[in-house]
Amino acid sequence: MKKSLIFVLLCAVHIVAVCSHGRQAFGSEKYRPDLQRWNQEKAFFDDPRPVFRNYPLKEIIPKQVYAKWVEQDSGTLEKQWRSVVGFASTERVGTLAPEIIPAFYHPRDKESHPGIEDLMHPVHFRRFKSGDRFAACCFAEIEVIPTRPVFYSREVSEWTLRNMGKARQDERGYLVEDSYINGFPFPRPSGPHKAQQIIYNYQERYAMGTHGIFALTRATSWDRGGRRIYEHSAEFWGLRLSGRVEPPVGWYDETARVRSEHRVTNFRYLSPRDQYGNVVSTLSFRNPGLPNQMMVWLGQIRRLRKLSGTDTQDASPGLSLTYDDFEGFSQKMSPDIHPYTYRVLAEREYLFPCYDRDGFSYLSKERLELKNVKMERRPVYVLELVQQDPNYVYSKRILYFDQETFLLLMIENYDRQGRLWRTFEQAYAFYPEIGLINTHWVVLQDHRSGQTSYLDYFSVPAHWVTREDVRIGSMKEAGK
Repeated sequence: MKKSLIFVLLCAVHIVAVCSHGRQAFGSEKYRPDLQRWNQEKAFFDDPRPVFRNYPLKEIIPKQVYAKWVEQDSGTLEKQWRSVVGFASTERVGTLAPEIIPAFYHPRDKESHPGIEDLMHPVHFRRFKSGDRFAACCFAEIEVIPTRPVFYSREVSEWTLRNMGKARQDERGYLVEDSYINGFPFPRPSGPHKAQQIIYNYQERYAMGTHGIFALTRATSWDRGGRRIYEHSAEFWGLRLSGRVEPPVGWYDETARVRSEHRVTNFRYLSPRDQYGNVVSTLSFRNPGLPNQMMVWLGQIRRLRKLSGTDTQDASPGLSLTYDDFEGFSQKMSPDIHPYTYRVLAEREYLFPCYDRDGFSYLSKERLELKNVKMERRPVYVLELVQQDPNYVYSKRILYFDQETFLLLMIENYDRQGRLWRTFEQAYAFYPEIGLINTHWVVLQDHRSGQTSYLDYFSVPAHWVTREDVRIGSMKEAGK
């Protein structure tokens, strides 16, 4: 009897050891998209192939991981998210310029269909024309498609519902740190501080994954005359340290809780040669009184530079955006650090690039036109942020957020004289089978210098990312 018991116990120990080893090996499998494969499947110019079909996530993510995420009935995810926000996007569009129906439209249709101007963002409407070397990223043709609901994963919906109503704001509208656990803090924005609630939702976004992120990006910039002045390729790494909806739920670890850490991201350059190995590292904090920490590792001279509060207003090399403009709007909301006043200007529908499920869109090399672009009516919050610090680079920002996903679609940045200076617009990819939204492409415009940049992305949710992976030292070693 004792021998049998000992044998059973030994077997159990062996099984536990094997399972534990399996989890460790599984967790250490650093799956990621391959830059060479991406270039093969989708060239930067003149390539209409559907990259999301030809290079699907299920070819990159291990089968056992992907199988856990897939919802065979994406309608279930759609219904769950609808119960979170209280509506579907299809219910909040269609009343403005109803004569603009799903169809193909060309610049010549502007006169016969004046409703196009009512529906398009002014920056898009100005670029709705045949391209030339002096106007990059124009739309010579758009296809308006029916509005389709967009939604998040089951974990995001369930945790947001579970914690609905718990997040609180102080008398100035800033989030009370201890009141927020995870999920979107304000899934149904309302009240006198509604504008700040919308921005907090964006800051807690679950686009590009709920745990970690690994993305590749390619970029090209042109001057006012259409001359190519800059190119880069890079890797983007990210790890969520709080507000987590997957284990460990909430805070990533005790260090994150004690230090009020929010998220860490690293942007590592692969090209051009003189920027290879450079890393821009950002650690954001929940506490509105703590400035975010930003460091730049300069690989060529092997020097680490910590950016001050004014340094983050400097323009990024080759691109017309500041470090505060990363991901559209990464500036901390704070009553003390470059504070704003916030208000909702409008809630209305716009035509914006659709949440792309295929990846047919592309940029033409000869005329620098955006081709195969599909647009859909989206319900949008329009916010105005007026800067209270006269020394800050922008006097105000106007932000356009999707009401259904809380994602940033467009931001206008104005100089100290109140003139439109820079715009950042973002289009997304959507994987309905797993409720995942990724950044697809970005257009940056400097309306003073005439510089335009186009960036495209290929990203995967990376559940293998740890603190070690996003440690600045690891990035430095990888850049050697």
